[in-house]
Amino acid sequence: MDKRFCLLYNICIGDDYMPDLFFLIFGIIVGAIGLMILIVELYSFIMCRERVEAKVVDLKVQSNFIRGTVVHMFSPIIAYELDGKQYTGVSPFSSRFESKYPIDSTMVIFANKKNPENYRFAGKFGGLITGSIITAIGLLFVILYFI
Repeated sequence: MDKRFCLLYNICIGDDYMPDLFFLIFGIIVGAIGLMILIVELYSFIMCRERVEAKVVDLKVQSNFIRGTVVHMFSPIIAYELDGKQYTGVSPFSSRFESKYPIDSTMVIFANKKNPENYRFAGKFGGLITGSIITAIGLLFVILYFI
């Protein structure tokens, strides 16, 4: 009798053919990555509670060479005041259009009162959505292992 155990469809050792183990391992790894993203984002939502009006003071320009064309990406540099002290920061998002973030316009941010250099932008939920989707995909693969 052929005794073998196959992992990842190609590597066979032992008694049974069990490629389904791939689903469990992959699901655990992907789910753990999704949970880490969720934890970081939820921590930001919990810690950054102080609503602050931030002013766009300048634009950080990043130039990329894409398909033979130079493409400029504009990220707003913001300044805000918390407890009488001035702080500045660069947003993690950018746009190809300079007019999307006009200088002297205001943006709402939520800052961490204990550590004012940490802040998040109001209405930006990309990390929570991404973390939730990745966690759900990992959970789906784990469930597929048990079916």
